[in-house]
Amino acid sequence: MFHITVFILFIISIYDFKHRKIPNNLILCSIFISLSSLTLTHGSSGLLISISGLLLGLALLILPYAFGGMAAGDVKLMGAVGAALGPGGVLIAFLYSAIAGGIYALLLILAGKTGDLPRRMKNTLVTFWLTRRWSYEHATDPSTNATVCYGVAIAVGTIFYIILELMGHGQLISF
Repeated sequence: MFHITVFILFIISIYDFKHRKIPNNLILCSIFISLSSLTLTHGSSGLLISISGLLLGLALLILPYAFGGMAAGDVKLMGAVGAALGPGGVLIAFLYSAIAGGIYALLLILAGKTGDLPRRMKNTLVTFWLTRRWSYEHATDPSTNATVCYGVAIAVGTIFYIILELMGHGQLISF
């Protein structure tokens, strides 16, 4: 089952990187395969694990989506990951994905693909330090700022989780 999940995540990450969108049909296909597979291998308890992972995966990213920091496809993708890994697995994969997203964003900054973001962040922090008021400076030309394709970060974090599981060494993070 992990092989199919990795394959679908690989396709989704390439598509997200190229088109800045995650196709619903791939997410629905992944959810259906995960629900079916866990139900066939573990019966009703497998179905329950898959559904609870799906719901937890959705819940983990619903607030960032509600505040405009994430697209709906990213939320649905984390739900699909939860359906495949269950609640314990999706929690760890979520943390790995957050680390991957942070590294991705740092690479964008180092590559100079963030437009005037570093200058605006510096101005915001200096203004806060001097006045104790939060005054965020918005981009003058938003088209110059690169965005993180968070589907790629979710795929990288989840594949990292799966690799550690398949190697049998255990996870770097545990609950």
